[in-house]
Amino acid sequence: MKYLSSRLFFLVAYFMVQSLCLFQNQLRVAPWGQFTNFGGLGKAMVYARLALSEQQGLFSAGGLLFLDSSTSDTERRPHNENLYLEGIPVSDNRFYYKSRPAFSTYLYAAWDMISPFPNSTNIVIFRLLQSILSSLILAWLLHWVWLEFGRSSAIMVAIGFLLSPWLTVSGGHLFWASGFFYLPMVYIALQLYRAPDALFSGQQVLIIAGLYFIKSLYVGYELITAALLMCLIPIVYYAFRQKWGVRKLFRQLAISSVAISIGLILSVGVLLWQMSRVEDNRTTGFAHLKERFEVRTTGRMPGAGGVTPQLQASQEASYRETLSKYWATPLVRFPKLSRQGPVSRWVISTRVFLVGAILLAVVSCFWLTLRPLAGTFLISLVAPASWFLLFKSHSYMHPFLDPLVWYLPSVPMAWALFGLILTQLAQHFRRGTVKTVDADLRF
Repeated sequence: MKYLSSRLFFLVAYFMVQSLCLFQNQLRVAPWGQFTNFGGLGKAMVYARLALSEQQGLFSAGGLLFLDSSTSDTERRPHNENLYLEGIPVSDNRFYYKSRPAFSTYLYAAWDMISPFPNSTNIVIFRLLQSILSSLILAWLLHWVWLEFGRSSAIMVAIGFLLSPWLTVSGGHLFWASGFFYLPMVYIALQLYRAPDALFSGQQVLIIAGLYFIKSLYVGYELITAALLMCLIPIVYYAFRQKWGVRKLFRQLAISSVAISIGLILSVGVLLWQMSRVEDNRTTGFAHLKERFEVRTTGRMPGAGGVTPQLQASQEASYRETLSKYWATPLVRFPKLSRQGPVSRWVISTRVFLVGAILLAVVSCFWLTLRPLAGTFLISLVAPASWFLLFKSHSYMHPFLDPLVWYLPSVPMAWALFGLILTQLAQHFRRGTVKTVDADLRF
C-alpha cells in the first residue's frame, strides 16, 4: 500500500507540475520568445479554422486547417489569429493545409459553439486542455517506467521531461500537442508488462489500431517514421528481457505493425474525405499526399518549374551538415525559477547528451541487469535516425521544429537508463561489496 501511495503521489505531483510547464513555461526552460512563437503558422491555422467553423459551420471545408492568404506574408500570422479573436470574416483566398486531419479543431469548435466566454478566453481554455492531455499521457508513460524500472528511473524521466525546452514548447501547443506521440507506445508497453510472453490478442490489436488512429487524427503525420517506429520499441525491450527467439520477436512486431497500419490507413481515409470537400475527387487527394511525401524526402517540387533557394540548399546539403544544425541545440535546460531576466544559460546540448548516453549504454551492456534497457536505448536511436535519413530535406529546413524527434523515444529511454544505473549502484553500496567485472557479468 505504501508503495502504491508513493507512486500515486509522484504521478499526481508530476502531472500538475508538467501541466503548468506546458501551459505557461513555469520553469522557464524555454526562452519566452521560443515558447510564444514556436510553430507560429501552425497555431495561426488553428485560429483560422476556428474562425471558419464559427462563421460557416463545424464541417465547412471538411474541417481542414488553412491560412487566409488575403494579406502579405509579414501580416499573415497576426491576421489569421485575429480572424478568430476579433471575428473578422474569412476570405475565399485560402491556402489549405492538407497534410493532417487535425481532429482537435473539431473539439475546439464544438466547445466554441456552446461556450459563454469570449474567444480570447476560449483560446486559453484550449491551451490548458491541450497541456492537461499531453501531461496525462506523459504521466501514463511514467507509470510504466516506475512499474518496469523502478522509482529512480521514473524520477529521472520526469526530470528529463520537465527540463526539456522542446516538450515545453510543443506539449501544450494547439497544433503540435506532442504528448499524443506516446499514446500507442505506452499502451503496448503496459500490455507487455502485464503479460510479457503473450502475443497480442485480437482485442489488443484493435485497441492499438484505435490509439494510433486517435494519435494520427490529433497530431497528424509529423515526424512520421519516428512516430511509427517508437511504438515498436517496448517490444524490443521485452524481447531482450524475456530472451525471446527471433521468430517470436518478428511475430509480435508483425502483429503490432498490422495494428498500427490499420490506424494509420483509417486516418488517411479521414484526411482524404476532408480533402474531397475542397477538391474534385479523392484522386487529387492521393496525388497531393504523394507530392508532399516527395517534397519532404527529396526536396523536389513535382510539376514546378524550379525549386526555391531553400529547397535547393536542402537537396545539396550532406547528412552531416543537416545533423550539425541539431547538435548544438539544448536538449536540457536547467530551470530559472525567477520570472525576471533572461532564460537560464545552464544547458546540456544534444551532442553532449546523446554521446554521453550512447557511451554509458555501451558500457551498461556488460551489466546483465542493465543490458535489456541499454540495448533497447541503442536500438531506439533508429527511430529519430530514420527521420533524418529519409526526410533530410525537411530536417534541414526545420531545425527550429524537428529536435523533438530525439524524444521519440530515445531521450526518455536514456533517462530511464540513468535512473536504473543509479538503482543498481545503490544496491551494490547497500550490500557493501565491490564486484569484479566478471562478477558483474553474472549479476
